[in-house]
Amino acid sequence: TLNNSFSESDAAITDLRKEVTEELTKLKLTLTQDPDDPYTQIINLDEEKVKFDSNKDNLKPEGRQLIDDLFAVLTPKLCDKELYSKLESVIIEGHTDVTGNATIEGKLWNVKLSQDRAYAVMNQAFTSIGTAKSENVDCLRLLASATGRGSNRPLKDRPTSANRRVEVKIRVKSVFRGRT
Repeated sequence: TLNNSFSESDAAITDLRKEVTEELTKLKLTLTQDPDDPYTQIINLDEEKVKFDSNKDNLKPEGRQLIDDLFAVLTPKLCDKELYSKLESVIIEGHTDVTGNATIEGKLWNVKLSQDRAYAVMNQAFTSIGTAKSENVDCLRLLASATGRGSNRPLKDRPTSANRRVEVKIRVKSVFRGRT
């Protein structure tokens, strides 16, 4: 039974990759395996892609356009009945670099900033699909959440600027967890 469940999760990841990879490539984005969770795939939106001003949470126009384009193609795929039944969640996760971490206030600022940026991306995602089919809006509402991690999860061997990012994490159901 466990082997079958693991196989189902692996098949769900394969299906997810098959459904979204081509569209992500057109947007110059990739879907990568989360190194900490075999059931999660990540779309990394680094600072160059989401275009936040320094220490700000408002998206610049080119960042809004990327989020619009991303969720215009991603939401219908994720909300398709076949794929939706295999998904657990979509987490929009904000991150910062270590600037300001020398003080507790700086660390708290980084958590707040990363949370605000994650909410900005999620808000733009809903804005971009707001005129789409209402079932897709409802579907994304059920799947999506936003969280901020501050500077707690830096990318190893990458420039500091790469840590100022938002990640869209898509998690498939596993044998241990799932949405009914």
